Amino acid sequence: DIFSILETRLFDSKWVKIETGRGISTLTLPNLFKDDEGLYTLRMVTKGGTAGHSAFVSVSDGPPPVPNAPGAPMDVMIHDANRDYVIVSWKPPNTTTEGPILGYFVDKCEVGTDNWTQCKITPQVGMSVPGV
Repeated sequence: DIFSILETRLFDSKWVKIETGRGISTLTLPNLFKDDEGLYTLRMVTKGGTAGHSAFVSVSDGPPPVPNAPGAPMDVMIHDANRDYVIVSWKPPNTTTEGPILGYFVDKCEVGTDNWTQCKITPQVGMSVPGV
């Protein structure tokens, strides 16, 4: 039996638990995030041939830490980083039941310290952060 998501094969790990035996296969994903939503497929190879079944897995956000607060940004990516700046982008939360996004707080921390400073509040889904 082979499990995959978006044509990427899944293997047993600390994030994916696959159990097979006695004609039963179980896929357990103990720590899903909104980014893990997608079409999951089970393909079975037997003496009689190959069969498969696909299902879309939808992941609900947990309750926001503050009532009516929007969800967390998704797909946070670093595009360029050096000693003077970092360029970061993200996608808006994939939720429809929370409050509207008015802006994003972007904070930075000095390497080797716990000193966080707020760089900017931005309405965009990406920005250049100077002085990192």
